[in-house]
Amino acid sequence: ELDCNANGIPDSCDIADGTEQDCNANGIPDSCDIASGTSLDDDMNGIPDECSTAPQFRRGDCNTDGGMDISDAIFLLSELFSGGPSGSCADSCDANDDGGKDIGDAIYILATLFSGGPNPPAPFGACGEDPTADGLDCASYPSCP
Repeated sequence: ELDCNANGIPDSCDIADGTEQDCNANGIPDSCDIASGTSLDDDMNGIPDECSTAPQFRRGDCNTDGGMDISDAIFLLSELFSGGPSGSCADSCDANDDGGKDIGDAIYILATLFSGGPNPPAPFGACGEDPTADGLDCASYPSCP
């Protein structure tokens, strides 16, 4: 029998006892699908992208146009202080990943762009799922599949 992870236990047993996941039911552990390149894992969460069910987005891209720039800080500030529209993905506006959407996120975006501040936490740059649990949601993010 196959033992793709070379742990001395057949893959079918790893899957049957729950040691390894097989989300796409192909008889190969997900970790091996990812390691071999059979499945992609763009957000590096250990789950093949074809099995991902959570919405994907890019952190810091508040206006959901596909990238983080000054317009995202302006969009968020407009929503917070001028009655501007809310974006369709609140999680993408949570640039500092503190579980809220506030002026701190606009400042974080501006610091990243203009004063050498750190990049936002994952998912940043590439589409991915939110690795942290919070009360924000992402109803729609058209720039990610």
